[in-house]
Amino acid sequence: MGILPHTVQTFALDDPSGGTYGQDNFTYMYDWMVEVAASQPERGNVFYGETAYWVNFDINVPLFLPLYGDRRIHDLRMMRGAEEENVAVSFDGQMNFCSGWEWGYWLQDVMTSRVAWGVISPAEGSHEDAVRDALKPIIATLVPKSSMVANTLATSVEDW
Repeated sequence: MGILPHTVQTFALDDPSGGTYGQDNFTYMYDWMVEVAASQPERGNVFYGETAYWVNFDINVPLFLPLYGDRRIHDLRMMRGAEEENVAVSFDGQMNFCSGWEWGYWLQDVMTSRVAWGVISPAEGSHEDAVRDALKPIIATLVPKSSMVANTLATSVEDW
């Protein structure tokens, strides 16, 4: 039987969670994922991150929160780093949980999907580089000055 570790709301695996579900953070989940990947490689180990939590934050008015995409990139970079540090660790991929309005949510869903195919690891570049890399092809289809828009979004998420 496989595992589907699931983060909630915008919190990354190592972000302070403000007591959500009685936890200070979700690092225990990350540690468990790595332990299972290393000690039980025959078990499926698929990350089940979240890119929208409509029933909570924006139930009345949809919000544009690209922070979700940013935090999923952060999580996948952590996972990639664990794989690079220990050859016995290998994850089987990710599934995405998204609920609610698709006005604006599509961006974080696509960001998360793009990095599933290849995220810039901590050894390969900065978090901002990884976010920018995920955004550039998406923004390129929407606006002529895509690099500028990707840079603006990547740096503005960092300030949240």
